[in-house]
Amino acid sequence: MRKLVTKLLSVMLFGSLMLMWPSSTLALSPQDYLGIHILDPPDPRAPGDPDGCIPMGRNVCVDIGPAYGAGISDAGDVFGSFESNHPHVDHFEEGIRWLRRDGYKGDNMGKYPLDPSWTNEIDGSPIPFNRAYGVRTTWVSPGGYASGNGVPGLFHVDIPLGKYTVLGDGVGEKPSGNRALGREVSPTRRAVHYNRVSNASLVEPPFTLEKTGLVTRLGDGFQVKALNSNDVIVGFYDPSCLGDEPPWNLFCFGESSPMKLEPGGPDQWSARIPMEQLGSINQAKALDLSNTDPAYAIGSSAGDTPIQNGVVWNVSTGKIIANLGENNIPHRINSTGDMAVGTRKESFLTPKEPVVWWTNNGWETFEVLTIQEILDVVPGGEHWAEVSILTNNLGPEGLDSPQAINKHGQILAIGKLFAEAPIEKLTEWPREFATGDDCADPADYPCGIPFILETRPFILDLLGDVNFDTVLNNLDITPMIHALTVGSAVDDEEQLIAFHTVIRDGRFPNADMNGDGRVDNLDITGFVDALVAAAGTAQSAGIPEPSTLALLLGLILSASAASRKSQSKNR
Repeated sequence: MRKLVTKLLSVMLFGSLMLMWPSSTLALSPQDYLGIHILDPPDPRAPGDPDGCIPMGRNVCVDIGPAYGAGISDAGDVFGSFESNHPHVDHFEEGIRWLRRDGYKGDNMGKYPLDPSWTNEIDGSPIPFNRAYGVRTTWVSPGGYASGNGVPGLFHVDIPLGKYTVLGDGVGEKPSGNRALGREVSPTRRAVHYNRVSNASLVEPPFTLEKTGLVTRLGDGFQVKALNSNDVIVGFYDPSCLGDEPPWNLFCFGESSPMKLEPGGPDQWSARIPMEQLGSINQAKALDLSNTDPAYAIGSSAGDTPIQNGVVWNVSTGKIIANLGENNIPHRINSTGDMAVGTRKESFLTPKEPVVWWTNNGWETFEVLTIQEILDVVPGGEHWAEVSILTNNLGPEGLDSPQAINKHGQILAIGKLFAEAPIEKLTEWPREFATGDDCADPADYPCGIPFILETRPFILDLLGDVNFDTVLNNLDITPMIHALTVGSAVDDEEQLIAFHTVIRDGRFPNADMNGDGRVDNLDITGFVDALVAAAGTAQSAGIPEPSTLALLLGLILSASAASRKSQSKNR
């Protein structure tokens, strides 16, 4: 009954969605950015460790070390890592999340637990405290999942729920939902190669080497980088390896050709499908892709010379549809496929410059917006000395700053403040980190502090904004329906988990319209009134009349109550 009513309601309400939100022409400009939001440092004390961080083999801990954001979800949530034992020695990072709904207060998620059977991969010795040594994050998906290279282990994180899942040995690439891509460790445990898709929902703690959530292996030489919401995978293929342990086998010659894998059924993918390269040199890599259909992938390709060009592919056709130019390297694209971030160089001798590429016509043409152009106009932009750049030689796979951009145009970056800036008024980060004067290893990590270039008004709580996108509109109806089906105290942990399992980036308390601490039928009228008031009139908004909407919400609540009563009787 509940599923039927939900389906009918969704059809009635969203059939007229385009009437309320007509399409508009995108034109990204510095004026679209409202300001800078510096991400706060976390409490250095890990969860369950109120007296301070565990040194994990060293005799001292410090309060805080530099932090590195890996990406930003479409809800505006950020995940990354920070050094809990600074200076950086032997990978002592801990996981950190910055949630928009909490005002971006740094939340230390610590290191994940491991089963005692999980031993050191080098010498087989026990791992101190049965915890990972460090958490190094490399990806955040639009839907709010993160993955990366823990030491040890490939990990997957549900960011809103703050839940780690460890998928055996290996290194994580871009996930989508519960699916995670990974480089699987070889039987000798001395090298890894990309060849695995795992399902994190199949793995529960305690985490062991054997619990991988494996759904398929993709084959040696496959270097899969990103998975989208339609289960399309992009990456590259290295046919040059003579051994079975790329990329560290000495007999690999570094060739790479871009590829895609298309879904062929549940937990099945096609054989490798090559994608176009610019020229005769076999050096091209697809690094990320959008959630659109067709999907757009970004990466790099050499032409007839070794110089790399930034390129955009139409993944459906496999064709290159845009050449961003020599030494213009994008490394992240947003979920809607119309914005990408990376760096460009005017010549081989000039420094890298962080930029955003954007299009409003499917990459038939594109424009470039520099981060400096944004800093020149946003409030507080005058305090930033630079947006930091990685100085190591990882090529396009090395993640320069800015690290990511989401569908709202929010940009995640790391920057350094001028020494004369009023640092103590701007941030809680120590001055030496804010100015980049105390980095763990500038050859491997960007120096500075993480921040977001904001395109959305920063509103923590708006009653009725149940999907938590800072506006109240008909996109909040389905989240409100789910909040009503959950129907309990807004501070009940079990109900919060049930809500966020479906409405991952939403805010359950925003459904409590009358402020009585519960979400139930007493909140329906308030939600309807707020929704209609925000839209102007029911007719102009393209939503049902208030009485009709209230009736339908009441039906869904009644169906939910009947379902819960029936389940209770059957127990």
